[in-house]
Amino acid sequence: MKKIYFLAAGLVALASCKEEAKPTPEVEKIPGIVLANMDTTQNPKSDFYNYVNGNWMKFTEIPDDRTSWGGFSVLRKSTDDDVLKILATAKESGNYAADTDQAKALAIFDTKLDSTARNKAGIAPLQSAFEAIASVKNLKDLQTVLATNAAVSSPFLNIGAGADLNNSSMNAVYLGANGLGLPDRDFYLEEDEKSVEIREEYKKHVSKMLQKLGDSEADATKAADKILALETQLA
Repeated sequence: MKKIYFLAAGLVALASCKEEAKPTPEVEKIPGIVLANMDTTQNPKSDFYNYVNGNWMKFTEIPDDRTSWGGFSVLRKSTDDDVLKILATAKESGNYAADTDQAKALAIFDTKLDSTARNKAGIAPLQSAFEAIASVKNLKDLQTVLATNAAVSSPFLNIGAGADLNNSSMNAVYLGANGLGLPDRDFYLEEDEKSVEIREEYKKHVSKMLQKLGDSEADATKAADKILALETQLA
């Protein structure tokens, strides 16, 4: 009798499993290498880059809203689209309390879009950072400000953490050069006409930013000259 009972129970369970089983949805397979992007008329021994990317370079157009386009640009746009969908879904649901990560992300996103509120606030949100910078009198003060005020970045060194080059199971601290407003050292050192023009325009930009912070035009212009001179030494 017990054997019959267990056998019946097993058959019922098996039948239930069959009824509840759902077909596995097909997942789109995206190839790591798109063969159509390759130009196989090229000899990979002499020009491997165009052999792999030739057709993509020939037939891909840069989108109208972009200045450049490439594999990482495509990835970035796809990621941005995914993030926007996540934010839109979170906003429509209205299920997140103010202290949740989702609500914080929405608040940051809305703040970024609200240019009217930013213009109205002006430099007031940055005032505490300016006061901290103004308080620096010596190296110890500078170290304290950099360690305690997230809004103040290091003017000479870039500090970051990442995987240790010799042991990927741990992170290491990396130091790098920092403090250049122009893309690289050539912009500061080259003496051709275009480079000189770029430096002059850069000084005008720095002066304009300082004036927005309250400096007079004369003081801002002098400060811009000093800033360019310092950055040239750093370069």
